[in-house]
Amino acid sequence: MDPGSDIIAPFQQSKPDKTICALSEKQEQEAIEAFHHLATVFREPRCLNCHGSVNPFVEGGGHVGGVININETLQQYSRSQSFANAVRESRGGMSTTDQDVQQARDAIEHAVSHPDTGDADIGSSNRDLVFLSCQQCHSVPPLPRWRVPMVKNWFAHIGSRQPKGDEQLCELMRAHTITGDFATPADFLNHLDHEDFVMIGFKGNRGLNDNGILTYEDVTKKTFRLEPPSMPHGEMMKWAKAWAEAIGDRYWNKRPKDCGCKPHRYGMRAQWNNIYRDPEISAFLNTKATPGHAPLVFNDDASFKLQMDMVAQEQAFVAGECRGNLTLKHALSIEGNVDESAERLRAKPRWAWASAEGIMVCTDRRGRTTYKQIKMPMDPTPSSRIPEFDMAAQTDETKELKVEWNQGSQHGETFIKFELMQETEQAK
Repeated sequence: MDPGSDIIAPFQQSKPDKTICALSEKQEQEAIEAFHHLATVFREPRCLNCHGSVNPFVEGGGHVGGVININETLQQYSRSQSFANAVRESRGGMSTTDQDVQQARDAIEHAVSHPDTGDADIGSSNRDLVFLSCQQCHSVPPLPRWRVPMVKNWFAHIGSRQPKGDEQLCELMRAHTITGDFATPADFLNHLDHEDFVMIGFKGNRGLNDNGILTYEDVTKKTFRLEPPSMPHGEMMKWAKAWAEAIGDRYWNKRPKDCGCKPHRYGMRAQWNNIYRDPEISAFLNTKATPGHAPLVFNDDASFKLQMDMVAQEQAFVAGECRGNLTLKHALSIEGNVDESAERLRAKPRWAWASAEGIMVCTDRRGRTTYKQIKMPMDPTPSSRIPEFDMAAQTDETKELKVEWNQGSQHGETFIKFELMQETEQAK
């Protein structure tokens, strides 16, 4: 990978992710509430200052120790043989040309001249060198070396350095679970429970050594004191565990990245039409239904069960003597689940009940016309069964089925189209 890619990646726009988050409403509420408490800690100075609110490499960046000029150090490093070796190592088994090395140097030069868009990402493979000057003030145990997080891990907005909201911070954490940085909930919890910088944050000493404390007191004219986050570390871990448990194993490493960060509302729509023929009695029926719709609400195990009412208009012709216009009312019941891969939705549809009403007009061979009022329930028959199906668990995804059946001289074809939808309001 190009060493400059970390500088560019956070600013690339991605397409909206249509993957369905099949958490239950209860799980989503628990996850959102738990992360709200986590975000409260992430926005406190001990976390936020390192994660983007303070930028030590620019004028006005809020760094008490002043601007840290790393340009010269970086430029010297980029021209060294060790930098060329690092570029080759980063490309693995790929052949590396002088042009590849120069492109990496150009990326560093660009970052040096655009400090608000990624200077903290420079030389991510040699971060100890990049932040060497930080050790003059920040070097208390257990820290091996002081570092500033990469821009993609900032809790503050680039430029304004104002804290991000709950949902944005949650998506940042979810990006790490999806990419495998926190491959399991245990990895995430271990990071918050044992990582050196987190521990320093909860000590509240800013990692300052004696020189750092003297600099702080000289610049601020204040007596140095410990300022840990207002929430105890143990309470933060309680909410971290609650968030991880609410998301669960099914979605921990799966898209969408806002799963467990915001409410999701989905629906399913279905539309069908039917053609029936019976040559023996010269019967022909043509049925077209208006689309039916129902909220798609998941249980804790990613299963669902819904029912939608559908209305159809049917034209009937029998033996050239009778014709009719009927209104059919159907209830379509569907149950299923999103599978363990979180990529496929499996469904078992069936007709729950049906009824028909309308008027049949018949004219016999003598020209006499009779009218017959029809109003009757219709029990779904085996011929009207709909096969099970699966489809991608994504909104705007459609699945079309064709069901053919024969019974004696009778022949029928039913066409059904299912569509998964993103809802704008909570299903009632």
